Amino acid sequence: MSYCTLADLIEQYSEQKIRELSDRVNKPATTIDTVIVDRAIADADSEIDLHLHGRYQLPLASVPTALKRIACGLAYANLHIVLKEENPVYKTAEHLRKLLSGIANGKLSLALDADGKPAPVANTVQISEGRNDWGADW
Repeated sequence: MSYCTLADLIEQYSEQKIRELSDRVNKPATTIDTVIVDRAIADADSEIDLHLHGRYQLPLASVPTALKRIACGLAYANLHIVLKEENPVYKTAEHLRKLLSGIANGKLSLALDADGKPAPVANTVQISEGRNDWGADW
């Protein structure tokens, strides 16, 4: 199961950026190399699975928005050939890895049930029309 797609990466980062990072043949970049993008996504998916494996039943029935965002960020970082620690992309990827660690150790939750589906929200307030003790003339 993939947590993000090429379309998700393009939506989050722009087609031009994905083209520039994936087309390693043409200068200037002219096409998106889907093999390179697919490898970056697969690497991000593997990293996410390592964190989720002990806590959630994989594959998940649906991909929560938070996981899609994490997957996009990690895949985007994976597209970079060299990332230095001062690079904002590197810092973002490290932050996303900390979020995954929080999910893995139970400090953060994806709010999924045992089947990987969004869990129903408990302790919610329900409002319903009640009796009218005061009457219409009050």
